[in-house]
Amino acid sequence: MATRGQIAYLANSNTIYSIYVHYDAYPEHLGKILPQYFNSDEKAQELVMDGPDIRSIDDDGTVERYNKGGAITVKGEEPEDLFNYLYDQADGASADYVYVWLEDKWIPLNMNKGRQYFVGTLLDQIRKSEPTMETEMEDEDKELYEYQKRQWQHRAGIIK
Repeated sequence: MATRGQIAYLANSNTIYSIYVHYDAYPEHLGKILPQYFNSDEKAQELVMDGPDIRSIDDDGTVERYNKGGAITVKGEEPEDLFNYLYDQADGASADYVYVWLEDKWIPLNMNKGRQYFVGTLLDQIRKSEPTMETEMEDEDKELYEYQKRQWQHRAGIIK
């Protein structure tokens, strides 16, 4: 069974390029391969932008690609919007893990931890703070989250 993933490259504050990975996206494999073989801005960008979707990346860093697909562009006016759009894109591709290149390092994200963790961790990283810890949301925070979610869905054309 495949452990699917996405590899994303933050190009600027409102653009991310992301590519699908079909096999072995779990942290014990891809989470170790990326920092070992794709450890610079140039290498990370090339990995995401240089070809079709990725079937797998071997232990020696060899990339096996499909004949179709390729990087998609995710845009958002604000970083929070951008990271929410990336979450939706990865969720739609049934990704288990997402690895985002931010400036000089890979940020691994487990999709099972949910949107708040995903977006919060990326926002924390661009603000140069520690990743968000999973906490129970207060009722007031849940209401705000649901309101922001509806606003995003409206802007994205998912709801009217």
